[in-house]
Amino acid sequence: MKKLVALLFSFIFVSSASAAIYKWVDKEGVVNFTDDESRVPSAYRSKIE
Repeated sequence: MKKLVALLFSFIFVSSASAAIYKWVDKEGVVNFTDDESRVPSAYRSKIE
């Protein structure tokens, strides 16, 4: 039982550590955020943080 609990906690920590937030500023000065890199317009992909 302890091994199962430890395994579940390890999955929780691994999945939260892999999250990425992408930020870019468009031509109108609006700051945009997303967690999906494919949603960043191609013109701004080289400028994402």
